[in-house]
Amino acid sequence: MFLILWKAVALTYAAFYSLTMTVAQVSTAICEPSFQWMFNSLGQSPCLVAAYVQGACEPNGQWTMSSLPGPTYGYLGPTLFQANPCTCSSVAYSLSSACGDCQGADWPLFSEWTSNCSSADISYSVFPHAIPLGTAIPAWAYGQITTVFDPNQAQLIMESGAPESTASGAPPATTGISQPPDTITGGNTFFSD
Repeated sequence: MFLILWKAVALTYAAFYSLTMTVAQVSTAICEPSFQWMFNSLGQSPCLVAAYVQGACEPNGQWTMSSLPGPTYGYLGPTLFQANPCTCSSVAYSLSSACGDCQGADWPLFSEWTSNCSSADISYSVFPHAIPLGTAIPAWAYGQITTVFDPNQAQLIMESGAPESTASGAPPATTGISQPPDTITGGNTFFSD
């Protein structure tokens, strides 16, 4: 009897767990109105696009971009366990930095962002994975990074009309779904000045 009950509980948990892991990307961060130029053509903030990009190499594709606690905080790069070609790309760095910028906060140097990355995982001005369905990466996210994200350069690229990148045949995107943090695999941590 106990074994049957245990199997029923385990199957119910497994079914619930698999349902919660199929949720779209999450961002609780809200950009200030003057940063609408950072949004993609789907109306997604750089924070939500950063969640798509960083989740692309995760086994379940999930990532969350939480809002920063205040203006003296910023997003840290990936931990040793989160470091992979997606999180260590300059595209993920630019989008996460823009997410901090649009909240009135700071962002790290690219060398700080990639401090836990192997040299094989770091990429510049290219996203090393298939672009996730349901999002579009603005052209400015591919901008040249020498030392630090430059929002002025990003805005110039945006104003130039450079095309964004999408997955071919991508369905219309949703705006992301809020989900309790314990159901999300990856996520950013913060630093404070």
